[in-house]
Amino acid sequence: MFKVAAMILAAALSVFCVIASLTVPGRVAAAGPEDDEPATQYVLSYIVVEQDSGQVLFRQNAQAMADPTLLSRMMTAVVVLEYAPEGKSVALTDNVVPTENSVSKDGKYKLTAGNSYTVGMLLRALLLGGADNCAGVLSNFVNPNTEYFVTLMNQTAARLEMNDTYFTSPDGSGGTLARTSVSDIEKFYAYALRNAAFRNIVQSEFGHIWDSTAVFNLCTLPFSLKNTYGSTVAGGVFLGGDPVTNQGGSVTPNSNAAPGGDAPAVSTGTPGTMVLNITLPPVNDGDGSMRLIAVVQDSATDDQLTALMRSLISDSNSGYRKSRVYKTGEEVARYDVAKQSLSLRAAEDLFLVVPLGTVPASYVQTVTYSFTADNKPKSANAPELAPPILEGQQLGSANLLLRDGSQHTLPIYAGNTIQTDNARVNSILNLINSYRPLFIIIVVLLAVELYVLIAIAVSKIRKAINARRTEKRGFGGGAAAFVVLLICGLILPLLTGCAVKRGTDPGVNYSDTVIYDHLPQDATSAEVITPTATKAADGSAAGAACDVTPARETAAATDEPAATPGSTAEPTAESTAELTPGPTAVPTKTATPEPTLTPSPAPTFDASWIERAVSSVDFNGNGIDDYTDFLLGARRDAENHPHYDGRYWGSAYPPDDIGVCADVIWRAFREAGYSLRYMVDRDIRQNTWRYPKIANKQESRDSKIDFRRVRNLRIFFDAYAVILTTDINDVAAWQPGDIVIFNDNSHIGIVSDKRNESGQPYIIHNGGQPNREEDYLPGAQKIAAHYRFDASRVPEDMLIEWEGD
Repeated sequence: MFKVAAMILAAALSVFCVIASLTVPGRVAAAGPEDDEPATQYVLSYIVVEQDSGQVLFRQNAQAMADPTLLSRMMTAVVVLEYAPEGKSVALTDNVVPTENSVSKDGKYKLTAGNSYTVGMLLRALLLGGADNCAGVLSNFVNPNTEYFVTLMNQTAARLEMNDTYFTSPDGSGGTLARTSVSDIEKFYAYALRNAAFRNIVQSEFGHIWDSTAVFNLCTLPFSLKNTYGSTVAGGVFLGGDPVTNQGGSVTPNSNAAPGGDAPAVSTGTPGTMVLNITLPPVNDGDGSMRLIAVVQDSATDDQLTALMRSLISDSNSGYRKSRVYKTGEEVARYDVAKQSLSLRAAEDLFLVVPLGTVPASYVQTVTYSFTADNKPKSANAPELAPPILEGQQLGSANLLLRDGSQHTLPIYAGNTIQTDNARVNSILNLINSYRPLFIIIVVLLAVELYVLIAIAVSKIRKAINARRTEKRGFGGGAAAFVVLLICGLILPLLTGCAVKRGTDPGVNYSDTVIYDHLPQDATSAEVITPTATKAADGSAAGAACDVTPARETAAATDEPAATPGSTAEPTAESTAELTPGPTAVPTKTATPEPTLTPSPAPTFDASWIERAVSSVDFNGNGIDDYTDFLLGARRDAENHPHYDGRYWGSAYPPDDIGVCADVIWRAFREAGYSLRYMVDRDIRQNTWRYPKIANKQESRDSKIDFRRVRNLRIFFDAYAVILTTDINDVAAWQPGDIVIFNDNSHIGIVSDKRNESGQPYIIHNGGQPNREEDYLPGAQKIAAHYRFDASRVPEDMLIEWEGD
C-alpha cells in the first residue's frame, strides 16, 4: 500500500515540475542549458546632457535598467588611475605582469603570463578595443583580491551618487545583480573626463599597445562628427551588442521623454552601448560652446545605434544654443534695504542652454535669493537685508528656475553701499565715499592749517609773556596774520579739492589696499596691476590681488609710459629701467623694502610614519625627482624674498626679486625643467573651451600673462594634475611639492616639507607677508583645490622643457 502511495506521489511531482517549466520566463541564450537565471529585459534608453550647465536636452528611459558591461570597464580604468595607496599613484608607465594567459572574448587580444605590459597599453586596449581580459589583469595589479577591487568600484559609484548602479566584476561579466542606467553612465563619464589619462585615451582614434601594434577606437562616430561640426574636442567608447529583433522598438528620439513616456521597446538580447562627448562651437557671437555628453543603449544593430546617436547630436546642434543670461557686473535685480534701493549684481557670467530662437531672459521662470549669514534679514519676516552693506560685498546667490525644470545658482554682490537705516545719512556717506580722495585732501589740509595756526598762537603767547611789554607789542600784526591764515586754511582746501574733483573719476572706489585674498578678474591684457586699488572693466572697484591680472598703471605713479592695448613691446631703458629683467634691474621708483624675517623652525612633529611621495619622473635629468625639484624651486623663491609687485611684464617673466603668488609656481616648475608658461599656453590654444573668459572673448589669449593667473592655473591643473583631498587633517596626503589653491582662485602656493605640531604642512607662497614659508593652512579661509603634478600621467605633447624662454 505504501509503495503504491509513493509511486502516485512521485508521478504527481513529475507532472507539477513539467507544468512549472512551461510557465517559467525564457532564459538568456548565452547562459547555457543549465543556467536557470531569468533574462534581464532592457529598453531603448538615452540621455544628452550639456556639461557646464547640467541641463538635459534629450532623454528617454534614462533611469531604466541598463546593461553595465561597458560602464564596468570604464570604472575599472578610473579606479586603477585613481588608486594611490600612501600617496603613490599608478603611472601609465608602470609595468604589469599577468600570472596566467588570457584572451579577450572577441579573440583579438591575448595576454601571456610572465610578459610585461604597461598600464597605458592595457588601458588603451580595454577602452578603445574592448579587450575585456585587460580589466581582470588591471584589477589584479591593484589588488589580487577581485572582491576588494569590486568594492572599490562600488565605493566610487556611491561617492558619485550613482544610485542605479551596482558592480559585480571588473569586466562586467556574470552576475544578475549588476545593473546601471544611462543616467548613471553619463554622470560617471563626466567625472572620468576630469582625469587627463582617461580623457586622452577616449578622445583618441587609435592607440599603441603591445607587440608593436595599434588598436583603433571602436567608437568612430565622434571623429566623424568632429569634422561635421568643426569641433575641437570629441571622443567616446563603444560596446556592440548582439543584434536582436526590437519588439516594437524605434530609433526616433523622443525629446525629453520621461521614462515610460512611450511604449517601451523591450528586448532580452545583449544591448549595445555608445558613450560620446563632443564640444559644439557657438551658434552666434557671444554664445558659449556646448559641451555635450550623450549615452545611448539599445538592443539594435551597431548601425542603428550609430544612427540614433547621430540624430541626437544633430538635434542638439540645430535646436539649442548656449547663451549668456547674465554678464559679470550686470544688474540682476533691485532689492529694498531699509527703504533704500540696493543693486544686486552678477558676480560671474551665467551661460544657459536655451531653445534656438528663445530670448534667454524669458527662459527664466522664477528667481529667488539666498543671502549669507552676515547679510541675512533682521528677522524671519523682514523682506530686506540689514545694513551696513558695502559696494562689492558678496551677498549670496540668485536661484534661477528655468522653464525646462532645471535649477541654477548665480553668485551676487552689492552694486552700491547702504551704510545705515537712515536714508539721508546714507546719502551723505555715499557722497563722501564717491569723492573720497577729495574729502581726504580737504581734511589733511585743514589739519595742517589748524596745526600751523595753533603753532603761531602758541608762539605769540610765548613772545607776549617774554616781552614784558605786551601793551606795546599787542596782537595787531599777529591778529592780521592769524585772519589771513584762517582764510587760507578754509579757502585753499576747497580750491584744491575742486581741482582734484575735476581730475577724479567718481566711478572709482579708492578703497584701502588689500594684499591678497581678493582677485580682480576682468582687467584687459594690456593693463598693469600694482598693490593699489584699481578699477575693474565693469566699472566696479577691484582690490590688489595676489593673482596677476594686468591693469593699466599711470605714468605719474610709476614714472613709466602706460602700455597701449595689445602692445607687447618692451619699455625703453630711458623711461623705465625696472622692466628690464635680470638681477641688475633697478626700479625707477622703488617702494620701501619689506623686512626679511628668518622663518621660525617648525614645531616638532614625528613624521616618520608618513611615507614621502617620490615622483617617478626626473624631467630635467638632474638626479632629483620632480616633486623635490618643485619644493626646492619654491624655497629658492622664498629665500629671494621677491618684492610683491603684480605688474605686467613685456618679457613675460618678472625679475627674480619681484613677483606674486603665481610666480612661485612657474619658478618651482622651472627648477624641475618645465616651461609652465608654454604648457599653459598650449592647453589654452588646444582646449580653449576650458578657459571660459578666453573662449567667450571676455579677454584675449596672452602667453605673457595667462600662466600667471591663478584661475588659469586651476583649470590647467584640473586637467593634468592628480586631484587630492582638501582635508588638512589627512596629513599623510599632503606631500612636499604639492600645489594648493585658496579661496575663489585668488591665491596659490607650494606645500613645504616642514610641518606644524599637528602634522599639517607649511605653505611656501607670496602674498607680500614677511615669512614666505609659514604655517598657513590652519588659518586659510578656504582651500579650493589640492594637486600633485605627475608628469607620467600627462600627454607627452603637453610637457615642454624650460629653455631659458
